[in-house]
Amino acid sequence: MDALFAAMQPKLQPTPVIFEFLDLMRKTPVFPRPLRGLQRVLLRAAVQLVPATLRQQLRIGREWELRHWERPIVRVAAWLADRFTPRNHPMIEACQRLGLNPKTLFANDSTQPRQLQAKTRSWGRSDEQGQTCRRAGSAAERRLRRGAG
Repeated sequence: MDALFAAMQPKLQPTPVIFEFLDLMRKTPVFPRPLRGLQRVLLRAAVQLVPATLRQQLRIGREWELRHWERPIVRVAAWLADRFTPRNHPMIEACQRLGLNPKTLFANDSTQPRQLQAKTRSWGRSDEQGQTCRRAGSAAERRLRRGAG
């Protein structure tokens, strides 16, 4: 990733489009009203992923940096997002299109490979391709195993 940034750095220039995009992302209501403050925090967290030297070069100011007290909020939001998968999530919809039960996303490791191998053999695909329907957090996994999801 560092090599990619290093190769692109000479080509990057500050442009109003960057700030128009950030402003649009800040103002567009993505979350429900009670969580709108979280949207700004997550936007600053996303900007923080850009290396500091590139942010400087693009003249992205300190107002877009994540505040110290916001870091735990981002960690909790990421933890929660990793554990709850909405029913209309693309990952679940992909499994349904492939004829897999979405609960196999959260099957324990001892049974899941056999289920996927059997299904992918019938499709004529490798197991690696079939494993696109395998990611989720442990809380959602337990919920689906109990049949509550």
